[in-house]
Amino acid sequence: MDSRSVRRQADAERLHALAAASGGRIRVLEDGRNRPQYIVELAYATAGSSGYPLSKQATTRLTIDLGARYPFQPPVATIVSPIFHPNVFPSGVVCLGAKWLASEGIDLFVQRIARLVTFDPLLVNVHSAANGAALAWYLRAREAYPRSFPSDRVEASATAVEPRAAPGWDTPVERVVVGCPRCFGKLRLPSGKAGTVACPRCGHRFEATT
Repeated sequence: MDSRSVRRQADAERLHALAAASGGRIRVLEDGRNRPQYIVELAYATAGSSGYPLSKQATTRLTIDLGARYPFQPPVATIVSPIFHPNVFPSGVVCLGAKWLASEGIDLFVQRIARLVTFDPLLVNVHSAANGAALAWYLRAREAYPRSFPSDRVEASATAVEPRAAPGWDTPVERVVVGCPRCFGKLRLPSGKAGTVACPRCGHRFEATT
């Protein structure tokens, strides 16, 4: 198995772990094992048209295509269900704008898209719009319906469970990997805990439940 196949296999495993931890809000329809493409359905409310928030789009289906130089080249995400968003081109291609890191897994990439399509204010970029009409609508709608943005809440889901032995103990301590909602770095935390944690990578503090 070549290195690209190994990476796709690892991405598939992490993506399935993310879906399992999402409580049914993330569904993997194609996991990239057989071809360099993922198909994912996100069950988070978003704007299918300028009629939001009076009308909502309940799910978002997207494809994620890997280029020949992946993971050194960023994947391309395309939303194939209706959406009206400043950072999504009319063609459905998602404009994330953030610098891609080769170490970022597809699971964290999917989490980032979920936060974007739900209008997370930390990710919506009003200064570089992919859809001008959607930007004009968003600015008006956000002012008129401030409680409707973000359109849904995306939890920082665990992406893996990893048993580790605590020093001096025979019983392994289960740890889960949680993604930082700001920089998408990975934190390994003890399972069965809840509280505020600080990301060692960017210093951002957020609530986490493991």
